[in-house]
Amino acid sequence: MKMDSSHRDKLMFAEDTPPADDISLQSALPLSRLATQLAHDLNVPLASILAYAEELVDLAKERYGIDGFNQIVEYISIIQQEANQCKEIVEKMLTYAKGLEINLEIVNLHEVIEECIQKQALTVNDKPVKICREFDTHVPNITTDPTGLRQVITNILSNAYDAVDDNGEIVIRTRGQDKAVLVEISDNGAGIDEGHLERIFDPFFTTKAAGKGTGLGLAICNGILQTLKGRITVESEKGKGTSFKIWLPKKIKVILT
Repeated sequence: MKMDSSHRDKLMFAEDTPPADDISLQSALPLSRLATQLAHDLNVPLASILAYAEELVDLAKERYGIDGFNQIVEYISIIQQEANQCKEIVEKMLTYAKGLEINLEIVNLHEVIEECIQKQALTVNDKPVKICREFDTHVPNITTDPTGLRQVITNILSNAYDAVDDNGEIVIRTRGQDKAVLVEISDNGAGIDEGHLERIFDPFFTTKAAGKGTGLGLAICNGILQTLKGRITVESEKGKGTSFKIWLPKKIKVILT
């Protein structure tokens, strides 16, 4: 079952809880069009920058010795990194503006979490982090969008990996509730300043160093969960760690209007 979140179709809890914010589904349309045009306008010059950077590498190999080549490649590498950072911002901005295209499936929550853990492990260069699983074996399969769910869990896991030092610990808990399931991802990292917590889901807000984050990851997660009629909260203590709690309904359905 597919639909775009910009349409007027509404997702509801199976028990017919009213949707939290119908108007946002319609008001997202102009923002989506603007983001699409902006992404196109920026991606064209970014593609040229990256292409010419590759050409410069080849040219340096032909014309300069090893020492000169290494210095040129170092500068070109910086150009590529910065251009790719811009490209990532554009892509995430487009994702945030357009929203999630819903594809409801019956999903095994623990299998999705394991996929995200394995994927994250491949991207952290063997950083020695302990992953503790505290899974509720009675959690049922849920009806949700697996792509959106993976994106949320992967983003929270990535932030947790960034927050902990070597030999840090990340705990992933699941729990079944009456009409929802809970996923809690906690780390024993540096924690977040209390003054930053109220802005943590705002677009373009980040606590990471310049160039290390777009400030859109958690905003996208929040948007995805709103679309899926779930929610996300965060608790953190400076110097002790951070915990994100994700609630998802066991079943959601589409009501056409």
